[in-house]
Amino acid sequence: AVPRARTRGQLSLFDHQEGAAPAAGAPQRLATTQDRLLETRRMFHRALGQATERLILSYPRADPRTGRERLPSLFLVAAASALEGRPVGAADLDALVGEDDLDALPLEDALDASERDRIRVRRGGDEAAEAIAGGSLFFRGARQALRARWSNRLTAYDGLVAFPAEHPKAARFAAEIRPRLDPVRSGWPLSASRLATFAQCGFRYLLQHVIGLDAVLEPEERRRLEPLERGSLFHAVAERFLRERRDRAELPVRDSAETRRRLMEMADEALDSLVAGSPPRFTMLWQRERSRFRDGLGSWLEREAAGANRATPAHFEVAFGLSREVGSAEPHMAEPLVVDLGDGRTLRVSGRIDRIDRRPDGTLVLRDYKTGRAPRDDGGMFRGGRQLQIPFYVLAAARIFPDQPVVEAFLDFVDGGRQVSFDPERVRGREFQDLLRGLVDAIAEGSFVQEPTACDWCDFTAVCGPKGLIDARRRHKLSDLRIQRVLRLRDVV
Repeated sequence: AVPRARTRGQLSLFDHQEGAAPAAGAPQRLATTQDRLLETRRMFHRALGQATERLILSYPRADPRTGRERLPSLFLVAAASALEGRPVGAADLDALVGEDDLDALPLEDALDASERDRIRVRRGGDEAAEAIAGGSLFFRGARQALRARWSNRLTAYDGLVAFPAEHPKAARFAAEIRPRLDPVRSGWPLSASRLATFAQCGFRYLLQHVIGLDAVLEPEERRRLEPLERGSLFHAVAERFLRERRDRAELPVRDSAETRRRLMEMADEALDSLVAGSPPRFTMLWQRERSRFRDGLGSWLEREAAGANRATPAHFEVAFGLSREVGSAEPHMAEPLVVDLGDGRTLRVSGRIDRIDRRPDGTLVLRDYKTGRAPRDDGGMFRGGRQLQIPFYVLAAARIFPDQPVVEAFLDFVDGGRQVSFDPERVRGREFQDLLRGLVDAIAEGSFVQEPTACDWCDFTAVCGPKGLIDARRRHKLSDLRIQRVLRLRDVV
Protein backbone atom coordinates (compact mmCIF):
# COMPACT_ATOMS: atom_id res chain seq x y z
CA ALA A 1 0.00 0.00 0.00
CA VAL A 2 1.19 3.54 -0.59
CA PRO A 3 2.17 5.58 2.50
CA ARG A 4 -0.64 7.65 3.98
CA ALA A 5 1.40 10.11 6.06
CA ARG A 6 0.48 13.76 5.49
CA THR A 7 4.05 14.91 4.95
CA ARG A 8 4.95 18.38 3.77
CA GLY A 9 6.73 18.21 0.46
CA GLN A 10 4.95 15.00 -0.54
CA LEU A 11 4.06 14.68 -4.25
CA SER A 12 1.60 12.11 -5.61
CA LEU A 13 1.57 11.32 -9.33
CA PHE A 14 -1.33 9.45 -10.85
CA ASP A 15 -1.20 7.73 -14.22
CA HIS A 16 -3.60 9.96 -16.18
CA GLN A 17 -6.65 8.21 -17.63
CA GLU A 18 -6.86 9.28 -21.26
CA GLY A 19 -9.99 11.28 -21.93
CA ALA A 20 -10.69 11.98 -18.24
CA ALA A 21 -9.60 15.63 -18.21
CA PRO A 22 -8.67 17.97 -21.07
CA ALA A 23 -5.30 19.65 -21.10
CA ALA A 24 -5.25 23.37 -20.42
CA GLY A 25 -4.76 25.69 -23.35
CA ALA A 26 -5.34 25.11 -27.03
CA PRO A 27 -2.52 23.65 -29.15
CA GLN A 28 -1.05 25.84 -31.85
CA ARG A 29 -0.90 22.91 -34.26
CA LEU A 30 -2.13 19.35 -34.45
CA ALA A 31 0.25 17.28 -32.36
CA THR A 32 1.39 13.88 -33.61
CA THR A 33 1.72 10.81 -31.41
CA GLN A 34 5.48 11.34 -31.19
CA ASP A 35 4.98 14.98 -30.19
CA ARG A 36 2.64 13.95 -27.39
CA LEU A 37 5.06 11.28 -26.16
CA LEU A 38 7.95 13.73 -25.96
CA GLU A 39 5.79 16.31 -24.18
CA THR A 40 4.53 13.71 -21.69
CA ARG A 41 8.09 12.59 -20.95
CA ARG A 42 9.16 16.18 -20.37
CA MET A 43 6.24 16.83 -18.03
CA PHE A 44 6.92 13.62 -16.10
CA HIS A 45 10.55 14.57 -15.45
CA ARG A 46 9.47 18.07 -14.50
CA ALA A 47 6.91 16.67 -12.04
CA LEU A 48 9.50 14.36 -10.47
CA GLY A 49 11.66 17.37 -9.76
CA GLN A 50 8.92 18.94 -7.63
CA ALA A 51 9.01 16.23 -4.93
CA THR A 52 11.23 17.20 -1.98
CA GLU A 53 10.52 14.50 0.63
CA ARG A 54 8.20 11.80 -0.71
CA LEU A 55 7.02 10.58 -4.13
CA ILE A 56 3.96 8.38 -4.63
CA LEU A 57 3.29 6.77 -8.02
CA SER A 58 -0.12 5.25 -8.71
CA TYR A 59 -1.99 3.81 -11.69
CA PRO A 60 -5.58 2.61 -12.32
CA ARG A 61 -6.08 -1.15 -12.44
CA ALA A 62 -9.04 -0.91 -14.84
CA ASP A 63 -10.34 1.38 -17.55
CA PRO A 64 -13.39 3.17 -16.08
CA ARG A 65 -15.17 3.22 -19.45
CA THR A 66 -14.71 -0.42 -20.49
CA GLY A 67 -13.87 -2.23 -17.25
CA ARG A 68 -10.87 -3.85 -18.91
CA GLU A 69 -7.58 -4.20 -17.09
CA ARG A 70 -5.13 -1.40 -17.84
CA LEU A 71 -1.40 -1.74 -18.09
CA PRO A 72 0.68 0.75 -16.11
CA SER A 73 2.42 3.66 -17.77
CA LEU A 74 5.88 2.99 -19.16
CA PHE A 75 7.08 5.83 -16.92
CA LEU A 76 5.88 3.95 -13.84
CA VAL A 77 7.60 0.76 -15.01
CA ALA A 78 10.81 2.73 -15.61
CA ALA A 79 10.62 4.22 -12.10
CA ALA A 80 10.07 0.77 -10.58
CA SER A 81 13.04 -0.58 -12.53
CA ALA A 82 15.22 2.24 -11.20
CA LEU A 83 14.15 1.48 -7.61
CA GLU A 84 14.76 -2.26 -7.99
CA GLY A 85 18.02 -1.86 -9.85
CA ARG A 86 16.88 -4.28 -12.55
CA PRO A 87 14.46 -4.33 -15.48
CA VAL A 88 10.91 -4.76 -14.20
CA GLY A 89 8.11 -5.98 -16.43
CA ALA A 90 4.44 -5.21 -16.04
CA ALA A 91 3.84 -8.69 -14.62
CA ASP A 92 6.42 -8.07 -11.85
CA LEU A 93 4.54 -5.06 -10.54
CA ASP A 94 1.99 -7.20 -8.70
CA ALA A 95 4.73 -8.19 -6.26
CA LEU A 96 5.94 -4.60 -5.86
CA VAL A 97 2.70 -2.63 -5.77
CA GLY A 98 0.30 -2.85 -2.86
CA GLU A 99 -3.44 -2.24 -2.93
CA ASP A 100 -5.38 -0.89 0.04
CA ASP A 101 -8.08 -3.00 1.68
CA LEU A 102 -11.04 -0.68 1.38
CA ASP A 103 -12.98 -2.61 4.02
CA ALA A 104 -10.35 -1.74 6.62
CA LEU A 105 -9.26 1.70 5.41
CA PRO A 106 -10.48 4.65 7.53
CA LEU A 107 -12.59 7.15 5.60
CA GLU A 108 -10.22 9.99 6.44
CA ASP A 109 -7.37 8.13 4.73
CA ALA A 110 -9.20 7.79 1.42
CA LEU A 111 -6.99 8.92 -1.43
CA ASP A 112 -9.71 11.10 -2.97
CA ALA A 113 -13.46 11.71 -2.95
CA SER A 114 -14.07 8.84 -5.36
CA GLU A 115 -12.29 6.33 -3.11
CA ARG A 116 -14.12 7.72 -0.08
CA ASP A 117 -17.49 7.18 -1.74
CA ARG A 118 -16.58 3.64 -2.77
CA ILE A 119 -15.74 2.86 0.85
CA ARG A 120 -19.08 4.29 1.98
CA VAL A 121 -21.03 2.20 -0.55
CA ARG A 122 -19.15 -1.01 0.34
CA ARG A 123 -20.01 -0.52 3.98
CA GLY A 124 -23.44 1.07 3.77
CA GLY A 125 -24.97 -0.50 0.65
CA ASP A 126 -28.00 1.11 -1.01
CA GLU A 127 -28.58 3.47 1.89
CA ALA A 128 -25.10 4.96 1.48
CA ALA A 129 -25.53 5.13 -2.30
CA GLU A 130 -28.79 7.04 -1.89
CA ALA A 131 -27.07 9.48 0.47
CA ILE A 132 -24.25 10.08 -2.01
CA ALA A 133 -26.77 10.52 -4.85
CA GLY A 134 -28.57 13.15 -2.79
CA GLY A 135 -25.50 15.36 -2.87
CA SER A 136 -24.23 14.59 -6.37
CA LEU A 137 -26.30 15.22 -9.48
CA PHE A 138 -23.72 13.38 -11.61
CA PHE A 139 -23.74 10.27 -9.41
CA ARG A 140 -27.53 10.30 -9.20
CA GLY A 141 -27.82 10.39 -12.99
CA ALA A 142 -25.18 7.68 -13.45
CA ARG A 143 -26.92 5.40 -10.94
CA GLN A 144 -30.27 5.93 -12.60
CA ALA A 145 -28.77 5.17 -16.02
CA LEU A 146 -27.10 1.99 -14.74
CA ARG A 147 -30.33 0.66 -13.27
CA ALA A 148 -32.24 1.44 -16.47
CA ARG A 149 -29.68 -0.20 -18.74
CA TRP A 150 -29.76 -3.43 -16.72
CA SER A 151 -33.55 -3.49 -16.50
CA ASN A 152 -35.78 -5.78 -18.58
CA ARG A 153 -37.24 -2.92 -20.64
CA LEU A 154 -35.98 -0.62 -23.36
CA THR A 155 -35.46 2.76 -21.67
CA ALA A 156 -34.44 6.32 -22.45
CA TYR A 157 -30.89 5.36 -21.43
CA ASP A 158 -30.43 2.73 -24.14
CA GLY A 159 -32.41 3.91 -27.15
CA LEU A 160 -36.05 4.65 -26.33
CA VAL A 161 -37.47 8.04 -27.28
CA ALA A 162 -40.91 7.96 -25.67
CA PHE A 163 -43.13 10.10 -23.48
CA PRO A 164 -45.51 8.84 -20.76
CA ALA A 165 -49.06 9.61 -21.84
CA GLU A 166 -50.17 10.43 -18.29
CA HIS A 167 -47.68 13.29 -18.00
CA PRO A 168 -49.19 16.47 -19.59
CA LYS A 169 -45.84 18.14 -20.26
CA ALA A 170 -44.47 14.95 -21.84
CA ALA A 171 -47.57 14.71 -24.00
CA ARG A 172 -46.89 18.19 -25.39
CA PHE A 173 -43.30 17.22 -26.18
CA ALA A 174 -44.53 14.04 -27.86
CA ALA A 175 -46.92 15.98 -30.06
CA GLU A 176 -44.03 18.14 -31.24
CA ILE A 177 -41.27 15.54 -31.61
CA ARG A 178 -43.04 12.43 -32.91
CA PRO A 179 -43.84 13.92 -36.34
CA ARG A 180 -40.18 14.86 -36.71
CA LEU A 181 -39.07 11.31 -35.92
CA ASP A 182 -41.58 9.66 -38.24
CA PRO A 183 -40.06 9.26 -41.74
CA VAL A 184 -43.57 9.38 -43.25
CA ARG A 185 -44.73 12.55 -41.47
CA SER A 186 -41.43 14.43 -41.22
CA GLY A 187 -41.91 16.38 -44.45
CA TRP A 188 -38.57 15.53 -46.08
CA PRO A 189 -37.39 12.44 -47.97
CA LEU A 190 -35.38 9.73 -46.26
CA SER A 191 -32.19 8.51 -47.91
CA ALA A 192 -31.79 4.79 -48.57
CA SER A 193 -28.47 4.74 -46.72
CA ARG A 194 -30.01 6.37 -43.64
CA LEU A 195 -32.73 3.73 -43.47
CA ALA A 196 -30.07 1.04 -43.85
CA THR A 197 -28.19 2.60 -40.91
CA PHE A 198 -31.27 2.13 -38.73
CA ALA A 199 -31.50 -1.51 -39.80
CA GLN A 200 -27.83 -2.04 -38.93
CA CYS A 201 -28.12 -0.39 -35.51
CA GLY A 202 -31.01 1.74 -34.31
CA PHE A 203 -28.90 3.43 -31.64
CA ARG A 204 -26.36 4.59 -34.24
CA TYR A 205 -29.27 6.08 -36.21
CA LEU A 206 -30.39 7.90 -33.05
CA LEU A 207 -26.93 9.32 -32.36
CA GLN A 208 -26.10 10.22 -35.94
CA HIS A 209 -29.39 11.27 -37.53
CA VAL A 210 -31.63 12.31 -34.62
CA ILE A 211 -29.22 13.84 -32.10
CA GLY A 212 -26.79 14.87 -34.86
CA LEU A 213 -23.49 13.62 -33.43
CA ASP A 214 -20.41 13.42 -35.64
CA ALA A 215 -17.37 11.27 -35.08
CA VAL A 216 -14.33 13.16 -33.77
CA LEU A 217 -11.24 12.14 -35.70
CA GLU A 218 -8.04 12.33 -33.68
CA PRO A 219 -5.01 13.62 -35.63
CA GLU A 220 -2.53 10.85 -36.18
CA GLU A 221 0.19 9.81 -38.57
CA ARG A 222 -1.28 8.31 -41.72
CA ARG A 223 -0.31 4.69 -42.25
CA ARG A 224 -3.16 3.42 -44.43
CA LEU A 225 -6.41 4.24 -46.15
CA GLU A 226 -9.40 4.23 -43.84
CA PRO A 227 -12.28 2.02 -45.06
CA LEU A 228 -14.51 5.01 -45.88
CA GLU A 229 -11.65 6.73 -47.70
CA ARG A 230 -10.96 3.59 -49.69
CA GLY A 231 -14.59 3.30 -50.74
CA SER A 232 -14.87 6.97 -51.70
CA LEU A 233 -11.64 6.88 -53.71
CA PHE A 234 -12.70 3.77 -55.59
CA HIS A 235 -16.08 5.30 -56.46
CA ALA A 236 -14.43 8.49 -57.69
CA VAL A 237 -11.74 6.79 -59.78
CA ALA A 238 -14.05 4.16 -61.31
CA GLU A 239 -16.68 6.74 -62.23
CA ARG A 240 -14.14 9.13 -63.72
CA PHE A 241 -12.48 6.36 -65.73
CA LEU A 242 -15.71 4.91 -67.16
CA ARG A 243 -17.23 8.32 -67.80
CA GLU A 244 -14.13 9.29 -69.80
CA ARG A 245 -14.34 6.06 -71.81
CA ARG A 246 -18.03 6.71 -72.52
CA ASP A 247 -17.56 10.36 -73.52
CA ARG A 248 -14.67 9.42 -75.84
CA ALA A 249 -16.72 6.59 -77.40
CA GLU A 250 -14.12 4.07 -76.17
CA LEU A 251 -16.61 1.53 -74.83
CA PRO A 252 -16.78 -1.39 -74.28
CA VAL A 253 -13.85 -1.37 -71.86
CA ARG A 254 -10.68 -3.15 -72.93
CA ASP A 255 -7.85 -4.16 -70.63
CA SER A 256 -5.04 -2.77 -72.76
CA ALA A 257 -1.74 -1.22 -71.74
CA GLU A 258 -3.10 2.23 -72.54
CA THR A 259 -6.35 1.88 -70.56
CA ARG A 260 -4.47 0.39 -67.60
CA ARG A 261 -1.95 3.23 -67.68
CA ARG A 262 -4.77 5.78 -67.69
CA LEU A 263 -6.56 4.06 -64.81
CA MET A 264 -3.38 3.99 -62.70
CA GLU A 265 -2.76 7.64 -63.52
CA MET A 266 -6.21 8.52 -62.17
CA ALA A 267 -5.59 6.38 -59.08
CA ASP A 268 -2.33 8.20 -58.33
CA GLU A 269 -3.97 11.59 -58.81
CA ALA A 270 -6.76 10.67 -56.37
CA LEU A 271 -4.31 9.36 -53.76
CA ASP A 272 -2.04 12.40 -54.10
CA SER A 273 -5.02 14.72 -53.73
CA LEU A 274 -6.07 12.91 -50.56
CA VAL A 275 -2.75 13.55 -48.79
CA ALA A 276 -2.00 16.94 -50.34
CA GLY A 277 -0.65 19.25 -47.67
CA SER A 278 0.08 16.41 -45.23
CA PRO A 279 2.36 13.88 -46.94
CA PRO A 280 2.70 10.63 -44.95
CA ARG A 281 5.97 10.26 -43.06
CA PHE A 282 5.72 6.46 -43.06
CA THR A 283 6.54 6.30 -46.74
CA MET A 284 7.00 2.53 -46.98
CA LEU A 285 3.64 1.83 -45.34
CA TRP A 286 1.95 4.41 -47.57
CA GLN A 287 3.57 2.99 -50.70
CA ARG A 288 2.30 -0.45 -49.72
CA GLU A 289 -1.20 0.96 -49.28
CA ARG A 290 -0.92 2.75 -52.64
CA SER A 291 0.12 -0.49 -54.33
CA ARG A 292 -2.77 -2.32 -52.71
CA PHE A 293 -5.25 0.26 -53.99
CA ARG A 294 -3.76 0.17 -57.50
CA ASP A 295 -3.82 -3.64 -57.52
CA GLY A 296 -7.49 -3.60 -56.56
CA LEU A 297 -8.29 -1.28 -59.44
CA GLY A 298 -6.28 -3.46 -61.80
CA SER A 299 -8.30 -6.53 -60.81
CA TRP A 300 -11.50 -4.56 -61.26
CA LEU A 301 -10.42 -3.54 -64.78
CA GLU A 302 -9.81 -7.20 -65.68
CA ARG A 303 -13.33 -8.13 -64.58
CA GLU A 304 -14.83 -5.16 -66.42
CA ALA A 305 -13.10 -6.13 -69.65
CA ALA A 306 -14.11 -9.78 -69.27
CA GLY A 307 -17.80 -8.86 -69.01
CA ALA A 308 -17.75 -5.93 -71.43
CA ASN A 309 -19.83 -7.65 -74.12
CA ARG A 310 -22.76 -8.36 -71.78
CA ALA A 311 -23.59 -4.73 -70.93
CA THR A 312 -22.08 -1.29 -71.52
CA PRO A 313 -21.78 1.46 -68.88
CA ALA A 314 -24.38 4.11 -69.74
CA HIS A 315 -25.02 6.40 -66.76
CA PHE A 316 -23.31 7.29 -63.47
CA GLU A 317 -24.49 8.87 -60.21
CA VAL A 318 -28.11 9.08 -61.34
CA ALA A 319 -29.89 11.08 -58.62
CA PHE A 320 -33.51 11.09 -57.50
CA GLY A 321 -34.96 13.45 -54.90
CA LEU A 322 -31.72 15.44 -54.91
CA SER A 323 -30.65 18.61 -56.69
CA ARG A 324 -28.82 18.17 -59.97
CA GLU A 325 -25.07 18.67 -59.79
CA VAL A 326 -23.78 21.69 -61.70
CA GLY A 327 -22.68 20.69 -65.19
CA SER A 328 -24.07 17.16 -64.96
CA ALA A 329 -25.74 15.75 -68.06
CA GLU A 330 -26.82 12.49 -66.42
CA PRO A 331 -30.52 11.56 -66.21
CA HIS A 332 -32.13 13.05 -63.12
CA MET A 333 -35.43 12.93 -61.23
CA ALA A 334 -35.94 16.03 -59.09
CA GLU A 335 -38.81 14.68 -57.00
CA PRO A 336 -38.22 11.89 -54.46
CA LEU A 337 -39.19 8.29 -55.09
CA VAL A 338 -42.61 7.57 -53.53
CA VAL A 339 -42.98 4.04 -52.14
CA ASP A 340 -46.36 2.61 -51.14
CA LEU A 341 -46.24 1.03 -47.67
CA GLY A 342 -49.45 -0.90 -48.26
CA ASP A 343 -51.51 0.69 -45.47
CA GLY A 344 -52.42 4.02 -47.03
CA ARG A 345 -49.08 5.62 -46.17
CA THR A 346 -46.21 6.41 -48.53
CA LEU A 347 -42.49 6.81 -47.89
CA ARG A 348 -40.48 9.39 -49.83
CA VAL A 349 -36.92 8.31 -50.58
CA SER A 350 -33.92 10.08 -52.13
CA GLY A 351 -30.67 8.61 -53.36
CA ARG A 352 -28.07 8.28 -56.07
CA ILE A 353 -27.56 5.22 -58.29
CA ASP A 354 -23.85 4.45 -58.66
CA ARG A 355 -24.00 3.03 -62.15
CA ILE A 356 -26.47 1.90 -64.82
CA ASP A 357 -25.37 -0.35 -67.68
CA ARG A 358 -27.33 -1.04 -70.84
CA ARG A 359 -27.55 -4.43 -72.54
CA PRO A 360 -27.60 -4.81 -76.34
CA ASP A 361 -31.40 -5.32 -76.21
CA GLY A 362 -31.88 -1.98 -74.39
CA THR A 363 -32.67 -3.41 -70.94
CA LEU A 364 -30.85 -2.06 -67.89
CA VAL A 365 -28.46 -3.47 -65.30
CA LEU A 366 -27.94 -1.65 -61.97
CA ARG A 367 -24.89 -2.01 -59.80
CA ASP A 368 -23.92 -0.57 -56.45
CA TYR A 369 -20.22 -0.59 -55.63
CA LYS A 370 -19.15 -1.88 -52.22
CA THR A 371 -15.69 -2.14 -50.71
CA GLY A 372 -14.92 -4.54 -47.90
CA ARG A 373 -16.10 -8.08 -47.30
CA ALA A 374 -19.12 -9.48 -49.13
CA PRO A 375 -21.91 -11.08 -47.04
CA ARG A 376 -21.81 -14.85 -46.79
CA ASP A 377 -25.45 -15.44 -47.74
CA ASP A 378 -26.35 -14.80 -51.37
CA GLY A 379 -30.05 -15.36 -50.72
CA GLY A 380 -30.51 -12.48 -48.28
CA MET A 381 -30.52 -9.31 -50.33
CA PHE A 382 -32.78 -7.38 -47.95
CA ARG A 383 -30.77 -8.61 -44.93
CA GLY A 384 -33.33 -7.18 -42.52
CA GLY A 385 -33.10 -3.78 -44.19
CA ARG A 386 -29.32 -3.50 -44.01
CA GLN A 387 -29.09 -3.57 -47.82
CA LEU A 388 -31.89 -1.36 -49.10
CA GLN A 389 -30.08 0.74 -51.68
CA ILE A 390 -30.49 -1.68 -54.60
CA PRO A 391 -34.26 -2.24 -54.07
CA PHE A 392 -34.84 1.52 -54.00
CA TYR A 393 -32.61 1.98 -57.06
CA VAL A 394 -34.68 -0.56 -58.99
CA LEU A 395 -37.87 1.38 -58.24
CA ALA A 396 -36.25 4.74 -59.06
CA ALA A 397 -34.83 3.47 -62.36
CA ALA A 398 -38.30 2.28 -63.37
CA ARG A 399 -39.52 5.86 -62.90
CA ILE A 400 -36.60 7.53 -64.67
CA PHE A 401 -36.46 5.03 -67.58
CA PRO A 402 -40.08 3.82 -67.95
CA ASP A 403 -39.46 2.22 -71.36
CA GLN A 404 -36.24 0.43 -70.38
CA PRO A 405 -36.91 -2.31 -67.81
CA VAL A 406 -34.34 -3.25 -65.17
CA VAL A 407 -33.63 -6.96 -65.65
CA GLU A 408 -30.62 -7.34 -63.36
CA ALA A 409 -29.21 -5.63 -60.26
CA PHE A 410 -26.37 -6.50 -57.94
CA LEU A 411 -23.98 -5.34 -55.26
CA ASP A 412 -20.47 -5.29 -56.69
CA PHE A 413 -17.98 -6.07 -53.89
CA VAL A 414 -14.90 -4.87 -55.71
CA ASP A 415 -12.24 -5.94 -53.19
CA GLY A 416 -13.02 -9.63 -53.58
CA GLY A 417 -14.49 -9.50 -57.08
CA ARG A 418 -17.79 -10.95 -55.87
CA GLN A 419 -21.23 -9.88 -57.04
CA VAL A 420 -24.36 -10.40 -54.94
CA SER A 421 -27.34 -10.38 -57.28
CA PHE A 422 -30.89 -9.22 -56.59
CA ASP A 423 -34.07 -10.14 -58.43
CA PRO A 424 -35.72 -6.82 -59.44
CA GLU A 425 -39.18 -8.40 -59.15
CA ARG A 426 -38.80 -8.75 -55.37
CA VAL A 427 -39.39 -5.02 -54.83
CA ARG A 428 -42.97 -5.50 -55.98
CA GLY A 429 -43.71 -8.19 -53.43
CA ARG A 430 -45.39 -7.88 -50.05
CA GLU A 431 -42.20 -8.91 -48.26
CA PHE A 432 -40.51 -5.63 -49.20
CA GLN A 433 -43.55 -3.60 -48.15
CA ASP A 434 -43.73 -5.35 -44.77
CA LEU A 435 -40.03 -4.73 -44.13
CA LEU A 436 -40.27 -1.01 -44.94
CA ARG A 437 -43.39 -0.60 -42.84
CA GLY A 438 -41.71 -2.31 -39.88
CA LEU A 439 -38.61 -0.11 -40.12
CA VAL A 440 -40.65 3.08 -40.46
CA ASP A 441 -42.90 2.15 -37.52
CA ALA A 442 -39.92 1.38 -35.27
CA ILE A 443 -38.36 4.77 -36.03
CA ALA A 444 -41.67 6.58 -35.55
CA GLU A 445 -42.29 4.98 -32.12
CA GLY A 446 -38.77 5.87 -30.98
CA SER A 447 -37.36 2.34 -30.65
CA PHE A 448 -33.64 2.76 -31.36
CA VAL A 449 -32.28 -0.62 -30.28
CA GLN A 450 -28.53 -1.19 -29.86
CA GLU A 451 -27.10 -3.93 -32.09
CA PRO A 452 -23.81 -5.48 -30.81
CA THR A 453 -22.94 -7.04 -34.18
CA ALA A 454 -22.60 -3.53 -35.67
CA CYS A 455 -19.99 -2.37 -33.13
CA ASP A 456 -16.84 -3.41 -35.01
CA TRP A 457 -16.91 -0.52 -37.52
CA CYS A 458 -18.89 2.02 -35.49
CA ASP A 459 -17.62 5.52 -34.63
CA PHE A 460 -19.71 5.73 -31.44
CA THR A 461 -18.39 2.84 -29.33
CA ALA A 462 -17.16 5.32 -26.70
CA VAL A 463 -20.81 6.29 -26.11
CA CYS A 464 -22.17 2.75 -25.80
CA GLY A 465 -19.38 0.85 -24.09
CA PRO A 466 -17.89 -2.56 -24.93
CA LYS A 467 -19.65 -4.87 -27.38
CA GLY A 468 -19.94 -7.68 -24.83
CA LEU A 469 -21.57 -5.37 -22.30
CA ILE A 470 -24.19 -4.22 -24.83
CA ASP A 471 -24.95 -7.85 -25.70
CA ALA A 472 -25.33 -8.82 -22.03
CA ARG A 473 -27.67 -5.91 -21.31
CA ARG A 474 -29.82 -6.62 -24.33
CA ARG A 475 -30.31 -10.24 -23.28
CA HIS A 476 -32.01 -8.87 -20.15
CA LYS A 477 -34.46 -6.95 -22.35
CA LEU A 478 -35.51 -9.61 -24.87
CA SER A 479 -38.97 -9.83 -23.30
CA ASP A 480 -39.66 -6.20 -24.28
CA LEU A 481 -42.16 -6.13 -27.16
CA ARG A 482 -40.47 -3.11 -28.74
CA ILE A 483 -37.18 -4.98 -28.99
CA GLN A 484 -38.90 -8.12 -30.26
CA ARG A 485 -40.54 -6.19 -33.10
CA VAL A 486 -37.20 -4.71 -34.18
CA LEU A 487 -35.36 -8.03 -33.99
CA ARG A 488 -38.04 -9.78 -36.06
CA LEU A 489 -37.25 -7.43 -38.95
CA ARG A 490 -33.82 -9.05 -39.20
CA ASP A 491 -35.48 -12.29 -40.28
CA VAL A 492 -36.54 -10.67 -43.57
CA VAL A 493 -33.97 -11.85 -46.11
